[in-house]
Amino acid sequence: MIVAIAGIVHGIIDTNTKHFCSGKIGLGDRLYHCWKNNGHGSMNVSNAIKESCDVFFYEISKKIGIDKIARVAEDFGLGKIYDIPLPNQKKGIIPSRDWKKKKYDESWYPGETLISAIGQGFVLTNPLQLAVMTSIIASDGKNVKPNIIYQNNNIEFSKLEKYQNAIKIIKSSMFKVVNESKGTAYNSRSESAPFAGKTGTSQVRRITVAERESEDFRKKEVEWKKRDHALFVGYMPVENPRYAVSVVIEHGGSGASTAAPIAKEIFQYTKNLEI
Repeated sequence: MIVAIAGIVHGIIDTNTKHFCSGKIGLGDRLYHCWKNNGHGSMNVSNAIKESCDVFFYEISKKIGIDKIARVAEDFGLGKIYDIPLPNQKKGIIPSRDWKKKKYDESWYPGETLISAIGQGFVLTNPLQLAVMTSIIASDGKNVKPNIIYQNNNIEFSKLEKYQNAIKIIKSSMFKVVNESKGTAYNSRSESAPFAGKTGTSQVRRITVAERESEDFRKKEVEWKKRDHALFVGYMPVENPRYAVSVVIEHGGSGASTAAPIAKEIFQYTKNLEI
């Protein structure tokens, strides 16, 4: 969602922009693969979020650049430590050219932008940051700050005005992820507690080109420690959201099969509490 927002705000894409996904793209002497080996075909930003098309985000990240993506990520709560009584928070990493130069005294390479655009490479986030990011999107850009202890007063958060149009597009896309056919979380949709969200699958090991392009790549059993992490972020209700969640299952496999069903249970339980 962050890369899409950056692309919209900086005029790189709009709702009519399309890129064709054949399952991979080349950059330099390397291939960068989509999770769907045979590709998604022609994708706009809404369908790319709905079906989680990596190639679409590879393509637009090349034009946006890592520094602009990083600034948007930070505006949406990533790469931060929050002033709450929660010990051992980790800042995580939202990489940029300057960050890499300071950390490793090395230049940034174009391919690193592509893998960062799908949350891989140097990118590190934690569940709290992901929940804050989702809250900011769900609340139409309110600069939400988390609390641990409930405060019985109406806190007025400032608003990220420049992102309003982009957020509207993203929220519509997140609804489709869960509630439309071909959405990656469609199997977790709920009639009793409709919600919107986005699945994620975080790779934990390097996968060779030969592995990636083998016919049985997705079917092979992988030992637990080499399995991908499963992620899902979402909010409910779809109109006037009140709750946001992030679900991270270490070595859980895909976000669609493991994390999204847990989010569904959380939202349904929350809905029942309201009744």
